[in-house]
Parts: sequence; structure tokens; C-alpha cells
Amino acid sequence: MSVEEYKRTIIEMIDENKSSWVKAAFYGDPDVAPLLDKIYERWEKAKREGEVLDYATYEELKVLASKARHYGHMSDRQAMGIALRRMAR
Repeated sequence: MSVEEYKRTIIEMIDENKSSWVKAAFYGDPDVAPLLDKIYERWEKAKREGEVLDYATYEELKVLASKARHYGHMSDRQAMGIALRRMAR
């Protein structure tokens, strides 16, 4: 897949998802959270120019898109269970 396809997958599966629980499960994922921290740090250093995902490497986008597909297809109930279990830790 291309960089743009990965970005589109992440945006469509997570950002445009109507479920807050799916978003919470994705953003709370132990692999996603540290990756996004690094990407946001790069974006901040670049004075917030462009879009956040513009500062992700190909490999980072690949991981994020894979996770986005995983969570993006979940029901609210499944995502809620995951998010709530993580919050209870």
C-alpha cells in the first residue's frame, strides 16, 4: 500500500468512525499510543504545519493502518469492553 492509502485507511476507520468507543480502543492501544506520541512530537517541532500523519514514517503508518482496520470493524460493545478494561488497569 502507498503512504496515502495508509493515511486514508486510518482516517476512514478511526477519525470518521461514529463510535467513540472504537476511537477510545484505538487510541488507548498499547502499540498505538506511543507511536502517536512520537508522531505528534515531530509535528509539534515542525510548528504544527500540515497534518499530523504527514510526520509518520511508512512503517508507523503501516502499523497504525493495521490497528485502524482491527478496531474500525469492531462493534461498539467489543470496543467498549476493550477500552473499559484498559481504563481499569
